[in-house]
Amino acid sequence: MFAKPESTQDLISATPPDSAQAKVLAIDLGTSYFKVCLFDNSLRLLAHQRVPAPVEMKAPGRCEMPVPAFERCIAMAVLKLARAVGSLSDVKLISFASQALERDPARFLFGDQQEGYEPSR
Repeated sequence: MFAKPESTQDLISATPPDSAQAKVLAIDLGTSYFKVCLFDNSLRLLAHQRVPAPVEMKAPGRCEMPVPAFERCIAMAVLKLARAVGSLSDVKLISFASQALERDPARFLFGDQQEGYEPSR
């Protein structure tokens, strides 16, 4: 499990993998597609996959993703990538990208129900 970050800067300043064989898994949580990419430790793209995002349009200008569908979509994208490359056992770093991260990255990663968590304003 991830430790609660002390600040947004803690989320940004991750240490790159130290092994020459280490891989980076990047997950882009878009509103059209969830995209997953596998990079080597020099950030050379090795493989990528995408799956349609489970977006529900509830009102004009407002879209939602039910949590179970959101989780299944991420799992499906990562599974497709794992099948394409054979294994993700050498992934040492996972990175997420999303517009939701612009507002409050810790809330996105840890939820607003985590004990003692105060969202940024």
